[in-house]
Order: sequence, then C-alpha cells, then structure tokens
Amino acid sequence: MNQILKLGIILMIFAGTSGALLALVNKGTLPYIEKQKQKAELDSLSSVFPTASKFEKKEGSQAYYEAYTTEGTLAGFVLVLNAKGYAGNIAGLVGIDKAGIIQGVKFLDNKETPGLGANIVESWFTNQFKGKSATDLEITKQKDDKKIIALTGATISSKAVTDEIKSKAIEFLKNIK
Repeated sequence: MNQILKLGIILMIFAGTSGALLALVNKGTLPYIEKQKQKAELDSLSSVFPTASKFEKKEGSQAYYEAYTTEGTLAGFVLVLNAKGYAGNIAGLVGIDKAGIIQGVKFLDNKETPGLGANIVESWFTNQFKGKSATDLEITKQKDDKKIIALTGATISSKAVTDEIKSKAIEFLKNIK
C-alpha cells in the first residue's frame, strides 16, 4: 500500500511539473504566434488587392482594411473572413473594389479535410472569385464560368466560403455607402 501511494505521489509531481512547464511555454510563445498571424495577414493584403499600394486597418462592426492606390485614392476594401467550414473555422481575406467586384481571395487558415476541403487554398479555386460581383456569387457542381465550381467531395467547405464572401461583402458595401 505504501509503495502504491509513493508511486502515485511521484506520478502526480511529474504530471504537475510537466503541465506547469507546458503552460509556461504556451504563455511565452503566444505573443510570437499572434505576431506571425498578423504578419501573414498583412503580407496577404496585396495578393487580394493587387492594384493597391497602401492599406489602412479600420475597426467597425467588423475588421477591414481600406485599400489605396499609389496616388492616394481609395480603391476598395479588404474584408476579413471567418467562415464555418466542415471541420472548423476558415480564416481568410477578400479584396473588393468600391463597385463590389472581387479583386482577390486568400484563405490564411483552415482545419478542413486534407485533400478535400483543404483545397480551398488552391489558386484554381480562389481565382474563380476574381472579377465577379459579390452579389452574384453562387455555387455549382457543373462547369459554369458565371458560378463558383464547388470542390469535389467538399461542397460544405466550398459553400461556406462562398456564402461568407457574399454575405460579408454585401453587408459591408450596404453599410459603407
């Protein structure tokens, strides 16, 4: 009995020490992780709005960036996306000009199924959004140049990001005017 109690106490000390060390490492690395996420977001701005040379972060009912040309005129906006996909949240950015035409889309983080829903980051999928009006976004399974072709086996992920882009853009443009 004494031996079991002694081993239990030793195990508890090791587990407690390990847990405390993990918490300490997590707390220490969290600011660096957040800084890297912000850097990735800032680096992605020009990829979703290539004609803009300057971006200013704005806070409102939703976080967004104003995109400016080299002459300093407002070209459009970059909206922060947070869609609920099949396996979790999908974070990204969408660039929209003042007329509501999509300039680019980039997904920064997702937990979707590898080989299926995770393919939303592929350029053939994201490039489908370019040049389309945010109000006209619609998903399809057949080849159609006017619609967004869903990923095979990942219709939920495709629909989630398309609906998120459409609803965020329409709501944003309605409130900004």
